[in-house]
Amino acid sequence: MNTPTLFDTMHLVHVRHAGQVDALGHNYYTGHLLPISSALVGFGEQAQVLGLLHDIVEDTDVTLEELRRLGYDEEVVAGVDAMSRRTDPVTGAKEPYAALIERSCRHPLGRLGKIVDNRWNILLNAELARTNPRKAASLLNSRYLPARKKLLAGSGVTGAELQAIDVELRRHMGWLHISTGLAA
Repeated sequence: MNTPTLFDTMHLVHVRHAGQVDALGHNYYTGHLLPISSALVGFGEQAQVLGLLHDIVEDTDVTLEELRRLGYDEEVVAGVDAMSRRTDPVTGAKEPYAALIERSCRHPLGRLGKIVDNRWNILLNAELARTNPRKAASLLNSRYLPARKKLLAGSGVTGAELQAIDVELRRHMGWLHISTGLAA
């Protein structure tokens, strides 16, 4: 079985996340998954594939086992697992965010993906603050900033790599604002 390519993965996530939007109403594929994947370009194709797939288990009916059956590399599947918030099968309760971050930190590729996902959330937080300042402040101070500190500690990601990630994410922010007509 051939490993799915980046293009194959783009098609899969586009279909499986069809109709989904983020908390700000942006198309989920172009407004979340593509920026994360693009920001991981300097870390190789596996990282980019992870960036596309990182929410597929959490937000669609795709399972980790299905990803394996489709031929995804076990490192990518494990990275998706590390980045996916789990739900208790009995109670339906979502895993605490801090537990997700702890789990993400234990997997190098998952940690890298979560660093980028976290940075994207921080960058978009200012947009959320325009419409819901209380929620934005709560997310930033109780979730995103503490997670960032934990994710970066011992990650091995260099300052130059973080800057490259930031440049790519900000490029996508500009595109997102132009395409949606939002003020930058």
